[in-house]
Amino acid sequence: MSTVVEMRLEKLDRNELRYSSRVAYIIAFFFTVLSTAIAEVCLWVSFTDSKMQIPYAAHLIISICGLMAGLLILYLINRKYWMDLRDGRKSIIVKVIQEKEKKVDYEAGSGRRMGRMKAFKSHSIIVENIRYRIPEGLWIQLEEGGKVAKHTTKQNDYLIKFDTLERSGIS
Repeated sequence: MSTVVEMRLEKLDRNELRYSSRVAYIIAFFFTVLSTAIAEVCLWVSFTDSKMQIPYAAHLIISICGLMAGLLILYLINRKYWMDLRDGRKSIIVKVIQEKEKKVDYEAGSGRRMGRMKAFKSHSIIVENIRYRIPEGLWIQLEEGGKVAKHTTKQNDYLIKFDTLERSGIS
């Protein structure tokens, strides 16, 4: 049975959640810019082509709908991260390491120009039949069959990090 400890989110944990949510801002921004560009092209065509008269209100509606859709996309993607940040709690669950892995991976597309692919070392642990990539320093400290602290958010079970029991404050 796993030990579960509840704690408040630290500053680094909050930064991790904010970092994960940045993709939604980019997608919403590009969607809004694209819809505004389409509205501007329609406006430009209606001014230059006398046969095609599109009312100015239609351009305004396209722009407003694009902005609303961008905000909706932002909300739908980020609502779980915002909920976790607002809640401010995390769970630290003690798990048993089934296996440790160290292997050499290659960067995709790095061998195209040089002929040799750029290699990097990948360190991972297997916990409950799921492989998690972890930093090399943590990988060195852990051992197979040992215990590790899994930090997750309380609301949505988002994995923040793995850490040793000592650094997590669990004895």
